Amino acid sequence: MLICLGILSGAMAAAQNNSIQPPHFGLPEDWSHHHLVFSNPGSFQDAEAKGNFERWSEIVGSARYRQQQMSMLRRGRVSVAGPLAKDATTLSSQVPAAPHRRLYAVWVSFIPLGIAMMGAGFRRRAAWWLLLLGGLLAIAGFVGCGAGVMNSATGNPNGSSLTRDWSMNLGSGATVGAASFPAKYSFDISSASCSSDYVVFNTGLAGGASQPTIMAYNNPYSGCGGTVPQVFWQFNTAYPQGSSTGDGSKIITSAALSLDGTQLAFVQSNSGNVASLVLLKWASNSSLVQMNTGSTNVAPANYLSCAAPCMTRLTLYGSPNDTNSAPFVDYNTDTIYVGDDSGKFHKFTNVFLGTPSESGTPFAAVSSAKLTSPVLDPSSGKVFLGDAGGFLYSVTSSSTVVKSAQLDTSGVVDGPIVDSSAGKVYVSVTQSAGSMGGGNHNGVAQFDTSFGSGANPAKYTVGNGSGNSGAPTHTGAFDDAYLTSANSTGNLYVCLPANGFAQISVSSGTMSVGTISNKLTVAAGNTPCSPASEILSVDAASTINQAGGIGSSATSVTITSATGFSSGQYIQIDSEKMFVTAIASNTLTITRAQLGTTAASHANGATVNSIHDRVFLSVTASGSQTGCSGACVYSFDVTNSALPASASAGLAAAGGTSGIIIDNVATSTTGASQVYFSTLSNQTCNGNGTTGSGSGGCAVQASQKALN
Repeated sequence: MLICLGILSGAMAAAQNNSIQPPHFGLPEDWSHHHLVFSNPGSFQDAEAKGNFERWSEIVGSARYRQQQMSMLRRGRVSVAGPLAKDATTLSSQVPAAPHRRLYAVWVSFIPLGIAMMGAGFRRRAAWWLLLLGGLLAIAGFVGCGAGVMNSATGNPNGSSLTRDWSMNLGSGATVGAASFPAKYSFDISSASCSSDYVVFNTGLAGGASQPTIMAYNNPYSGCGGTVPQVFWQFNTAYPQGSSTGDGSKIITSAALSLDGTQLAFVQSNSGNVASLVLLKWASNSSLVQMNTGSTNVAPANYLSCAAPCMTRLTLYGSPNDTNSAPFVDYNTDTIYVGDDSGKFHKFTNVFLGTPSESGTPFAAVSSAKLTSPVLDPSSGKVFLGDAGGFLYSVTSSSTVVKSAQLDTSGVVDGPIVDSSAGKVYVSVTQSAGSMGGGNHNGVAQFDTSFGSGANPAKYTVGNGSGNSGAPTHTGAFDDAYLTSANSTGNLYVCLPANGFAQISVSSGTMSVGTISNKLTVAAGNTPCSPASEILSVDAASTINQAGGIGSSATSVTITSATGFSSGQYIQIDSEKMFVTAIASNTLTITRAQLGTTAASHANGATVNSIHDRVFLSVTASGSQTGCSGACVYSFDVTNSALPASASAGLAAAGGTSGIIIDNVATSTTGASQVYFSTLSNQTCNGNGTTGSGSGGCAVQASQKALN
């Protein structure tokens, strides 16, 4: 222990002596953050009492766990469940930004070091302190503050409605993809940045002289001023290394972001159907940059030192194609995992912080069928993914593959959702196989992360009816109740093409079984839906304005301003949620201790938030819900943990939408609470007054509050 502490002290002293400051890490959000989630893992004391300290340490030591904590704080979840949230909030306002990204990896290494100490027989509490130190330092490096370099506008976002704020033309026929997601980078957890926040869209088109394969927009919020949005950068990456001749490469799966937002990873396939992992360092340039020179398209050995903009390509071992699997980044180890269409599973190391290379030949031969996107569980250390044969697989760090019973006779399309805290894996199924009762129904299967070879689902639930036409079932999203509960209790919402918008209850980590009864028709039968996305929105904010605050039995509260608050809706003060039954001037009549929370006293000046837990999804045609008919994107209010009677609002989207990225509930910048997606078909894009108008596949920003 003394040696380890000496190493830590020496590293910290060296950092101080050399004026090395922690790196700045903002909040990346890409497809993977919808597939790896953490319900409340409990406290250190809980883990000790239950005898699962090592597993708990792996979870809270994960960079992705901390990332979810920061994201939930940014998005208005004022009572973030799980350890270290307060530490993260404090550190976010204290740590300056700096470009020394490698120091983060050093800090994170103290976490597995502490775990190793426990395994070697060190006292648990001594090792825990090392884990805590490493964790806090990792948070510090992850969060940063950036207060001095932010370029945020100010304003009141509460008057915005969820309308299409902007739409930019990505090109004729362009789209992110039916189950793929844009990516959003937010520079700071507490406020929106007009200059540094950006959204990435792949176009799904072959690059050309005037056609990017991937591009990004900044100045994205209506309160930013000037041209909204602005083209931040755009690249044509469709070039082999050492060649100025394009190879027809397209990016049709989701891109992934580095922690500091300066790099991206994605897979592109050329006209010969050979896939490569591409690593890209961007540089701001509104003009299209052709990545076809020796300085912009470099060998992997030169990638770490190349000056942005630059990229490197690593052909997947065996030269397979990849049309379905997106790269998953393990931030703790600087590793990327991805599958291919031939059933092989690939692992790339040192991707952002070293010399990238593929490990193995390939890392694992999982199956002979097309693979889904992989999801790494930091608790078990396993990677989970499905295939077109309809099976779920786990892959260990030693390349051992475990295959479940068949779940889906038409094949699993999306990567699973993994709740690392609960130790559960959820697979969306299009046509249920025998292990799920047969019948070719839409449904969801739940597995323990420890499932064995040939295992049936631990639990499964399916829609009713006589089967479906094979329209794919995409992943769902958990509600706020589940993510913040003490024992993984809440609901999973998913769109079943044959049955509609469905609510699946989960109690103490166990999914309900049988036929799904809580469902709402959103379109004609067998209409494809997008994946679902969820956020706890803050529609209005104020503060308690009465001497002494309120006690735990008070039935009313006076706030500074009731503008934006409504009766019949929920509010949150500190960790308590309440229901507003009436409003008179600035005094709210309230029912206490709602949605599983406990009544408590709240001080004068405490923040009062009007909250709405919203789920977003789209249908490709025949939509029949509130606000839109045909191809539409809808929002549903699930705040009270009940299936709503109708959509809250709807918005037309040609052909439906890609996966939907949700950014934040920042209140410092007008128009900063948004969702982002691309259309699946051409429509008229409004542009920004200078560029981006005309008919094509549109990159769209819409506000969260209401869809018109």
